[in-house]
Amino acid sequence: MSIYALDRGLMPVGALMAGVSAHLIGAPATVSYMGLVVILLAILVAWRAPVVRDIGLGAGS
Repeated sequence: MSIYALDRGLMPVGALMAGVSAHLIGAPATVSYMGLVVILLAILVAWRAPVVRDIGLGAGS
């Protein structure tokens, strides 16, 4: 429950950053940049937390 609350609590911060970034560099560039950040974070988590890599493999593998 605390992770859920943390996620909901940080959403306004992300929206603020997205708004400022869209104002400064434009909406399409902001969406591209934020997408790249999500991909990089997913790669980082998969690399640093091996248990995450095994989630999709199932119990028999």
